[in-house]
Amino acid sequence: MYAPTWSTDSKKLAWADKDARLWYVDINEKKQVEVDRGKYGEILNYSWSPDSKWLAYDKNAENAYAVVHLYSLADAKITPVTTSMPNSFAPVFDPDGKYLYFLSDRDFNEVLGNVDFEFANPKTTRIYVVTLRKDETSPFQPLSDETQIKKEENKDELVAPSVGKAPAKPAKKPEEKGRRSQKKRKKVMKEIQANPEKLPPRPPDLPAYPEGPGL
Repeated sequence: MYAPTWSTDSKKLAWADKDARLWYVDINEKKQVEVDRGKYGEILNYSWSPDSKWLAYDKNAENAYAVVHLYSLADAKITPVTTSMPNSFAPVFDPDGKYLYFLSDRDFNEVLGNVDFEFANPKTTRIYVVTLRKDETSPFQPLSDETQIKKEENKDELVAPSVGKAPAKPAKKPEEKGRRSQKKRKKVMKEIQANPEKLPPRPPDLPAYPEGPGL
């Protein structure tokens, strides 16, 4: 007998034997039920669902790669979850019974050895997950590469003033600022022409202040 495993409700017991058979027994009915039988190797990895109505296990195929299966206790039906193309094994249910996790050898990134100069694949195994219901979405949704463009705000629309604060004055346009600066310069020039005595004394080596509107 290999690794007896109690169901979640503690009413059933699953185990495997040396003849590559997987069994379970209901302690109330006291009747052994054969779940599956391995043809190309022993069944060593199996686990119960949270509701104790399903068994997940892996069984070797003809190419010696393991295939993950699900067994329904209600109708004694076996459903393969993976294929024999990759090696998949050690299935485990998540606590809510939404997903089935398992290990699989699918990463083949060959590296060259430093001593024997042979190619090897030292890290082929990763954790994978499948959904157990059609209406259940994947926990790893594909990421979108689309970018949302912000709508341009209406430039003529006035922003409502905050309570207790004076409304903000609209920003002055560059043309309006230029006209005001020119008017200010003309006003200063008129004052200088009308009162030249208020100007500071010039150094002796510089000519006198010019007169007229050309200044």
